[in-house]
Amino acid sequence: MSLDCIRQAFLTAAVVVTTLGLSASAEAQTASETEAFIKETTAKLQEALPQAVFESEPGDPLQINITDHPELGEAVVNLHRVYSFCQMASVDECNAEVARLIYFMKRSSPEFTPSDLRVIVRDAEYWKYVTSTLRGSLPPHRQIGEDLFAILVVDSPQSITLAGTEVLDELGLSAEEAWERGVEQTDTVGSIPQAVDYKGRAFAFSGEEYMGSVLVDIARWSVVSDEVGPDLMIAAVSDQFVFSAVIPDGPNLDGVRQQVAEDCAAAARCISPHIYRFRGGKWVFAD
Repeated sequence: MSLDCIRQAFLTAAVVVTTLGLSASAEAQTASETEAFIKETTAKLQEALPQAVFESEPGDPLQINITDHPELGEAVVNLHRVYSFCQMASVDECNAEVARLIYFMKRSSPEFTPSDLRVIVRDAEYWKYVTSTLRGSLPPHRQIGEDLFAILVVDSPQSITLAGTEVLDELGLSAEEAWERGVEQTDTVGSIPQAVDYKGRAFAFSGEEYMGSVLVDIARWSVVSDEVGPDLMIAAVSDQFVFSAVIPDGPNLDGVRQQVAEDCAAAARCISPHIYRFRGGKWVFAD
């Protein structure tokens, strides 16, 4: 498969970034831009929730600590990924993403049923953020790769919420029962191609959400990997796009690696900028 065919299969526009070197003045400008973004976004949050208190974390100003939130009490909002997206996006796209964040912060807690359970895939950075900031119990989860985690959530039209013990108690399900149901109800989990389908073909999983969950069924991927061979690769770019093909190490894989990194940087909610091989029952970084 040629590199041109691989790039076309991504079905996404490439983002070209030229780096000329970061001077001291450029560093100061970047810091000023970051400070301005934090100040403006915090002001919008304060306007939307005047009774809450918003303060940047010392040493990590893009982490906003929240107290007196009418629904959450104490909470933390991480602006890192939104800010990264805004650096690549248009002003209108950036404002829309910030507005989406504020909308979810304002919402009342939704009512869930067992049919709302799903499983998402996120990277180690996201999981570290969850473990360090979540006030309640951790949701059921599985580590499926070097830096990839499958996590149980509950879905609603407005948001996706981690399914901690408190949520599962309300649903009347044990952690294992909820996990099994979440996997079954996440449609993309069952979208794994058969080994024979990979002959001369690449796969682009594209949709509104849960595309990353195609990586969850480790048992089935193990069978596919055994039949396809060691050159199977996959990229979980975002919840809207996953790419998989059989590509050996070399220039073509390097081209895919660059494309994945660029698409990740341009995504509002990137899962991972890496590409993976299947080794020893889990997803590992492709060397």
